[in-house]
Amino acid sequence: MTGGQTVYMGSSVDPTEANARISLIQCTVKQIQVSSSVAPGTGESFTYTLMKNGTADSTFVVTAENSNQSGSISDSTGLAFSNGDFISLRLVTSSGASSAHHSFSIKID
Repeated sequence: MTGGQTVYMGSSVDPTEANARISLIQCTVKQIQVSSSVAPGTGESFTYTLMKNGTADSTFVVTAENSNQSGSISDSTGLAFSNGDFISLRLVTSSGASSAHHSFSIKID
């Protein structure tokens, strides 16, 4: 992925959230971890946001800036999902960010 893009990650990587989302059973997301193959670069960032049913969740946002290639965020309460809800992860790269491969994991209880 190159700089200056927004994509959604889930069952695939796509600029349209509905094309990447995954359907879940009842569960609670407790943590997300993200990483990239290279850092975004000085003054640049990769911002990852958990999406529930197409809406960004402000609790689960991780930003990797400058020389950082990874990050995570946990929440003891978590974000509850019901049967049939959808999940994806939005990735926004700043305009001058390095091209990189991105990966994520989600802890679900």
